[in-house]
Formats: sequence, C-alpha cells, structure tokens
Amino acid sequence: MAKGNDFQNDALSAMRLQLQAGRLNRRDLLRAASVLGIALPLATSGMGLFSRAARAEGSVLRVAAQADDSELEPVSSPSVGAVCVAQQIAEYLVWCDADLIVRPMLATSWTPAGSAKEWDVNLREDVLFNDGSPLTSADVVATFDRIFDPQSNASALNSLKGLMSAGAVEATGTHSVRFHLDRPVVDFAYFISNVTYGSMILPKGYKMHTFAQSPVGTGPYLLKEYRPTQGATLVRNPKYWGQGEPKFDQIEFIYYKDVAPQSLALQSGEIDMMMETPFLDSQALLSDPSIKFVYNKSASYRAVHMRTDQAPFNDKRVRQAIASCLDRTAIVGLLFGGRADIGNDTGFAPIYPSSPALAPRKQDYELAKKLLADAGHGDGLTVELTAVTFQEVPQYATILREMAAPAGITINIREMAFDAYYGTGDPWLNLPFAITDWGPRATPSQLLSAAYTCNAQWTSSHWCNNDFDQLLASFDAEVDPLKRKDIAAKMAALQMDEVPSIIAYFLNQSRAMKASLMDVGPTTTNVLDVRKAHFA
Repeated sequence: MAKGNDFQNDALSAMRLQLQAGRLNRRDLLRAASVLGIALPLATSGMGLFSRAARAEGSVLRVAAQADDSELEPVSSPSVGAVCVAQQIAEYLVWCDADLIVRPMLATSWTPAGSAKEWDVNLREDVLFNDGSPLTSADVVATFDRIFDPQSNASALNSLKGLMSAGAVEATGTHSVRFHLDRPVVDFAYFISNVTYGSMILPKGYKMHTFAQSPVGTGPYLLKEYRPTQGATLVRNPKYWGQGEPKFDQIEFIYYKDVAPQSLALQSGEIDMMMETPFLDSQALLSDPSIKFVYNKSASYRAVHMRTDQAPFNDKRVRQAIASCLDRTAIVGLLFGGRADIGNDTGFAPIYPSSPALAPRKQDYELAKKLLADAGHGDGLTVELTAVTFQEVPQYATILREMAAPAGITINIREMAFDAYYGTGDPWLNLPFAITDWGPRATPSQLLSAAYTCNAQWTSSHWCNNDFDQLLASFDAEVDPLKRKDIAAKMAALQMDEVPSIIAYFLNQSRAMKASLMDVGPTTTNVLDVRKAHFA
C-alpha cells in the first residue's frame, strides 16, 4: 500500500482498527480507501478486473436503448440513449463500478491536499483526443467551467452544485489540477466519476450543441452517424489509449419506444443486449436459455414527491398519511417479483455502507386516517398524481391509488409522456404530486444533495430543512465510517418524519443480453462500459 499524506494515513489507521474489531468488512474498507485515493493493488490496476479477450476483426455489438429525440449533447442531455452513446466517445476522470469502488480512468490519482476540501488530481500523460490533440489540464479546467456556465443547463450541476463553485478547478501543471471545494467532502471522487454522467471531459475549445457534428473525445469509439429517435453507429478509435481495447470494431445503438419490442428483438437475434430490462415487460426472457441477465443492487429509485410548499402537502401529516398506506413488500413483489430492495422514505439505499437500520414504515390505515383527521381532512382527501410513462411507473401509480383508497384518499392519475415530463420548463419540478424516476448515485450525498437540500438543483418536493443540510455537511466531512453511520441515522430519521418524498423501493439494475456476450461493464441505468466486452 502506497504511502499517503497525513489525512489519508489517519483515515486508513481508523479503518484498519475497525476491520480488526469486526466492525468493518474488507469490501467496505476497499471501497472507502479507493474513494480517498489510497493506492490499493485493486484500485491501481485501472479497469483490469475483466478477462482479456482478443479483438475480433469486423465484430459488431448491437445495443437497444429507449428512443429519445434529445440532442446528442454530453453536457446537458438527460437521455439514457444519448448519454450512453456519448460515453463511448468521451470519458471521465474516474470510473465507478457497480461495487462502488472507484478506479483510475483519465485521472491516475486523486489525493486530498491536506484536507478533504482540496483535492489534487493527476492526469494520464499518454491520452489523445480523437482529433489528435493531447489531453491536458486545460481541458479539465474548461470542462468544469463549462458545467458552471449559467447558459449550459448542465446535468452535472445536480451533483456538483453545493460541492464546488464556478472557477473551482485550477491547473497546477500540464497534467495536474486542483479542485477547490466549498466544503470538505470525503466522497469527492464519486462526484467526478461516471456517476455524475454529465462530467465527461471535453476539449477546451468545445462549443456546446456541436457534438453530433464534431464529436471530439478521448473514448474508445468514434461517432460515424447519429440518428435522433433511431440510433447511432460508432466505430473503433484507432488512437485509443487503452491497450488492446475496445474489442468490438463497431457498436450499433438501436432506439425503441417501448421495452416489449426490445425483448422480442433480443429473442429473435436482432440485438445483442438491452441497456435496461424492466421486470414487468421482460418476464418471457427469464426462461430463454440463450439469454442471460446481469443484476446488481443500486440506489436507483422512484420518488413520489409531494410539494411541501403547497396545500395539502405543506402539512407533513398528510404526507405521513399517504406514506402509511403502502404495503412496501407487496409493491416490490407486484412490480419486480421481489427483485428490489424495500425503501423507507429516506435516501439511504441498502447498497450504501453508511445506511442506518431504522424500523420500517408499515401499512397502517388507522394511523393514516388519524393523521388525515388531525390535518383537517377527516372527510377524506382527493389529489391528482402525475406519473411519467417510464418503465413500471404507471403501474406503480395504480398500486398507490388502490392502497390509498381504504384510508379515504382518492388519487386521480394523470400519465405524462417522458419527453413532456422532462421537457421545456421542467414540469416535473413544479408538479404538486408526481412520480419521478431517479438513476443511481454512488454515495448518499449525491442522491440527497441533488433533491433534498435547501439549494438542491432538482428539488421537486421543494423541501428545506436547515438541520438536515447541516447534518449532510457533517456527513460529507467525516472520514470515520462508524461516525458517518451515526450522522446518517439522524438524517434518515428527519427525512422519514418529514416525508418530502415517498421512497418505497430501490431497484436492482438489470440488463438482458445474449448468453455469449461477456465482460460488459457495470449494470447501471446511465452507464455502459463495453471496452472489454466480447462474444465467447
């Protein structure tokens, strides 16, 4: 293990003691050490956890993704299809795998500069953009300046706002930068990884809204053709810095409006894999021996947000009443056949090592009726719920309606198309009562700061609790895993009591693919790593 600075050494000593005492397992130690930039053998092996397969000349990988007419713009696009195409062309400083361990990508190291408020990041010196220009610190500085440009509408702001400000990244050498954060954040590496999917490093001269015409990046593939609503064709980048990568010579992205046609295309051999495979629309695939599923737990969830600044949801008793109507075990069974983790209306997913163990919220109609009566709705309550037409969300809305009815709550459902829900003016941020799909985050702070702090970029519930914000700041600055868990318990209790959003479950990410397709990277909603993928 490499020698670190005082901050790293103190943290490592504390973690070793907890490991010896049986209060921390080796996986959690490895995860925590990787985030702090402590050079463990696994973390310093780059992306080399997958088998080495020879490249097959002329080989093509066909990937199905949800159709979208979004612009191919890495900085601002929220589209899964567009983001996954861009990720093959441009790359991140750090890569986070499904196990939440972070590994070098364009950055070779990240080290706290005395404390967790400043971080020194060193870059690879052998990387070229696909136009032949070298990657330098100037490109990294320009990338983050662009994200904080008010005109950019950058998706990465939902993670980075409150962590750092405009001008936070300073070039300290040709291949080194320093990040000056607004506050100490131990989990900093996650925020500059692929989990912040809009933080792909682009050349300093990049002009927004030109990527489809001039797609310059450091990634393993080059864009040959982009067809909005239809798909994209990518070909192997001969200048790629990854030795022997990628394995496929070409990737075909094929866009579909619905999941069912994707499932049929996979069974018929028209495609090789699906970006996402929801349980409800893909059960026929489970018994097909030519198809395999890759699963991993995640912090992806559906938020049933309630505008805490508008009646009737400005009374927390109303929010608590609706949350008390749900049988969460039944919901997970109906929607996923049990393949999901039960949520407790907090952002602490079971996948996070710091997640506290709280008594689960149970279905209790008597409590729900009392809460409604105390809030002045003894004769019942009628509300409209907007559900985005995405995966299992409409079915979830129907279940909510049925489960709320015995408490005297009438829920009228309005479905809203995906493009409209996230369209001009961000309707989803203004609706009083709605179900929103949220992709996975690698750390509780990323999830919570994006939606549940007073200055959150994407605060659909419009909830603000200063005590919660202060606890989150303490959580981010604390390096001791057990102390972090204590802080997390206080935050979770606050969120569970206030219920700005109902979080009834966390999804297990799943992808269906040909059984012969090997070494596809992490199975998360907005991430596709196929550099080492190949057919057996």
